[in-house]
Amino acid sequence: MFTPAGCLHLLDVYTFHKQFVSALHDTLRNEVLKMGYTPEFSTLKQIFEVAQMIEDVSQYHIWTQHMGNTGITASTTWTMWSRLEQTVVT
Repeated sequence: MFTPAGCLHLLDVYTFHKQFVSALHDTLRNEVLKMGYTPEFSTLKQIFEVAQMIEDVSQYHIWTQHMGNTGITASTTWTMWSRLEQTVVT
């Protein structure tokens, strides 16, 4: 980030995390926050990895529906989300 004088100004950790979370797509950001990963109390690594896992699960669900719903069930999707919620990112 540049100041009016043109000098480089480093962001504090919280502001950087906050900007990262606010840059996520609305639905992805809402899911990350619902799971309890916030800029105040989570590391950037935690936020990034949880967002990536949510995106992977979402893409998998979209892909399986596109492929004609070959074997995916509501319980399979629920199991994937439950595992995601139980995942502790360090």
